Amino acid sequence: DDGSLHFYTNTGSGISERVTITSAGKFGINETAPDTKLHISHSNATEDVIKLEATPVTAATGERSKIVFNVTQSNGQAATLGYIASRTLNNWGGELSFHTKPANGTPNNTTGETMRLHANGYVTQSSQPSFAAYRNQDGYGLNNEVFPFNVTRHNTGSHFNTGNHRFTAPVAGRYLFTFYSILNTQINSGVYSFRVNNSTSYGHNVHFTTVNSNWDHVSTSQIMNLNVNDYVTLWSNSNINWHGNGWQIFCGELLS
Repeated sequence: DDGSLHFYTNTGSGISERVTITSAGKFGINETAPDTKLHISHSNATEDVIKLEATPVTAATGERSKIVFNVTQSNGQAATLGYIASRTLNNWGGELSFHTKPANGTPNNTTGETMRLHANGYVTQSSQPSFAAYRNQDGYGLNNEVFPFNVTRHNTGSHFNTGNHRFTAPVAGRYLFTFYSILNTQINSGVYSFRVNNSTSYGHNVHFTTVNSNWDHVSTSQIMNLNVNDYVTLWSNSNINWHGNGWQIFCGELLS
């Protein structure tokens, strides 16, 4: 009389409601008052909420069995959680992969992978921001100028721009930056600096003085909290002759 369907089982000592479909179309398993389209509850901590078993691989030819959970919101945003069990010869390996799709995308388990948990415990992310850049030139002078790093040793995600020599944060988070270089200048009170959106802050400036040799070196590491689209550059505040190529590197990566 309430417009709902209720399914019961006999437990031996009475009946218990197991499945409920409300008049609003909400489906509950072990849940008498589901508040979502699918609401699954359980009281036993060792009980599986959802368990899907793929057909076992029958041939040792590198075939794969896949179990995939797709969730799509009304606005088109989607996420996929998939388990891939692969077999090569007599060895089994299990991997857990996470997939996302943009608005109005079609979720599936072959594209849009953002993270994978490998059978050996390693976690890899296909677009984890990371770069290592340097100047493709032996000696060059700078005086209150941005370091013109024009080559990247690697540039995962393509977030370092060799045209304007900037790293632009694709997501908000904490980033680690490191710089190393030798220089061909004897200088007292030299300065170089990290800049965020072309501005310095406390701890961004690095002071140094060379000791008894032109060929001295400097190195610095910084952890910065960046917002999305913040950009980072490295500047030579003083008039210094730097050495690029194999004697210099500016690198960074997303920590968390």
